[in-house]
Amino acid sequence: MAKSLVEAAKAHSLPLLEVADVRETAGEGISAVVAGHQVAVHGLAAPYGQMRVACDIDGESAGTFVLEDRLKPDARKIMRRILDAGGQLAIATGDRRTAAERTVRELGLPLEIDAECTPAFKLELIRGRQAAGHTVGMVGDGINDAPALAQADVGLAFSHEARTASSEAADIVLLGGELSQVWQALWIARQTIRVATQGILLGIGLSVVAMLAAAAGFLPPLTGALGVAVGNHYVALRCCPGG
Repeated sequence: MAKSLVEAAKAHSLPLLEVADVRETAGEGISAVVAGHQVAVHGLAAPYGQMRVACDIDGESAGTFVLEDRLKPDARKIMRRILDAGGQLAIATGDRRTAAERTVRELGLPLEIDAECTPAFKLELIRGRQAAGHTVGMVGDGINDAPALAQADVGLAFSHEARTASSEAADIVLLGGELSQVWQALWIARQTIRVATQGILLGIGLSVVAMLAAAAGFLPPLTGALGVAVGNHYVALRCCPGG
């Protein structure tokens, strides 16, 4: 919202006011002194499927923004791929439960729901699943997700900026906001593990064969050294085909 408003102001040649004493309460809202006035932006109770954001100036209401979430077109397909690959999916959101349940109904997938979550509660959810023996990946995009992203075994953050709280806490930063990037990250990770495992097994196998051949007098030292170099080069090419 903030970025859109700033871009709209610039497009209409409107002046941007000086901002000071910015204070943010994660999961609740943000306040600051703007041109000498105390300005606060915070959430309000909203009808089903909506989000209302109120702006107060010097303690008096100055307006309300009404927002509505829409599913990304490829959301169901990507989540189905992850489920079919053996993963488990759950939604942890700060939105109201009715909005979260509406999203799950639109997806038509068996997803667990934890709604109206604070950053601390999201963190506890991650810890609980890790304590149960699960390897946990967390996908988030806001400051409210930063603690959970840092705690997860793998944190994936969507970001449109160079540095944000969520991108600093995450292990992987996905630029552009496309959900398909999550599947791509999982696919690349699995391919990397598969190739690395092949390389390890191939290296061990060749080493055993070479040692037996050398012990029997069929493999000169120079030939053995060349074989190791070729094997390492093959593994490197498989792991990094573009480099």
